[in-house]
Amino acid sequence: ENSEEKDVRTAALDALAFLPRKETAPLFLRYLADKEKLLRAAAALGLGRLKDPQHLSQLEEARKREKDSGVRLALAFALVAQGKGEYLEELVSNLSSRVRRGEARPYLIELAREPNIREALYPHLFSRDVEIRKNLCQVLAASGDSASIPQLDPLLRDRDPEVAQEASRAIRILRSRGM
Repeated sequence: ENSEEKDVRTAALDALAFLPRKETAPLFLRYLADKEKLLRAAAALGLGRLKDPQHLSQLEEARKREKDSGVRLALAFALVAQGKGEYLEELVSNLSSRVRRGEARPYLIELAREPNIREALYPHLFSRDVEIRKNLCQVLAASGDSASIPQLDPLLRDRDPEVAQEASRAIRILRSRGM
C-alpha cells in the first residue's frame, strides 16, 4: 500500500488475495475501484475467496462498470465463489479464448473443488467447442473426484483425439489419487 512501485503493490495485493482474511476486506474493497486493472482483479479475487455475502453487492456493482475483460473474468470468479452460478458460463466460455484461457482454467480449477460447481461443469463436457471440452478435462483432472470419472468416460471416444487424450489423462489422474 505504501510502495511507490505499482508492481510491488500488485504482488502484495495478489498474495493477500490468496490468503484473504476478514481484516483484509476493506483493503480489497478500496482496490476494487482502482485505476490499475491488476489491482482491481486481485481485489476481486480476494473478495471472492473470502466468501462473505456482505460483499456481493460491491462485486456486482464493480462488474457492471468494469470494461477490462481480465478484470471481468476475476469478478466472474468472485461472484461464482459467492454462489452466483450464473457467471460460471462466462468462465467456461473463456476456455476457448487463447487470450483468456490461462486465467479461466485456474479459476475453474479452484472453483471446481466445490461439488456443486463440479456438477455444474459436467454438462459443458459435451460442448461443441473442442477447447472447452479439452480444458474441462484438465480442470477435472486437478479438482475432480470419483463422480467425475463416469462424466469423463464418454470423452474417451471423442471425435477429437486431443480431447480423448485429455479425458484419458484426467481419468488416470483421478484413479491414481484413489478416486
